[in-house]
Amino acid sequence: MSVPHRRLCKLFEFAGSGCDVADSWCTGDFEATYDDVQAGCAWLLAWLGPDARGRIV
Repeated sequence: MSVPHRRLCKLFEFAGSGCDVADSWCTGDFEATYDDVQAGCAWLLAWLGPDARGRIV
């Protein structure tokens, strides 16, 4: 996975996607937002992997 080296990234960039997390404020679909955040966190943890210390800036 290639994520640009910068301070802020979209959560889905860790999955190689430029998509946004579903906006439950506009849609009222809190389950979709929860699912997106859960998947994004899983991708982030996979990206960090065992050598996370060297990736956190």
